Amino acid sequence: MTGEIPCVAGTADMWFSDVPADVDRARGLCMGCPLRRECLVGALERQETCGVWGGELFLGGIPVPA
Repeated sequence: MTGEIPCVAGTADMWFSDVPADVDRARGLCMGCPLRRECLVGALERQETCGVWGGELFLGGIPVPA
């Protein structure tokens, strides 16, 4: 696999932030991630309740539009 995994390289705070600019930045970083699809599928399977997963913001267990 090539490419950096953005969520592994930094702090987890941005991926679970309430600050819109942080959420936008996290979503943007996900777009170039080689594991984006797998991350999103995993979040859906685990029914993640919050955070940015695979480029999507989850609130209350469902992805919400940008």
